[in-house]
Amino acid sequence: MSEQRSASIAPLLTLTAQTRLVHGIPKTFLGDRSVFDIVGGSFDGPGLSGSVLASGGDWVLRTQAGSQLDVRLLL
Repeated sequence: MSEQRSASIAPLLTLTAQTRLVHGIPKTFLGDRSVFDIVGGSFDGPGLSGSVLASGGDWVLRTQAGSQLDVRLLL
């Protein structure tokens, strides 16, 4: 008989990013869009910590149902 194992989930890290609004585009056919620059930040976790480089971006789409994020950055 095979032994069953339970899976566990634990956070890898906590990330804090500072952003700067580049452009807001309200009322597109998909929702309100916002574009942010990533200007810095930090991350920390068990055995893992460092800085968020000032590069990349955060693209946000807001609708009545919620928000969709597309974040790209360098750690």
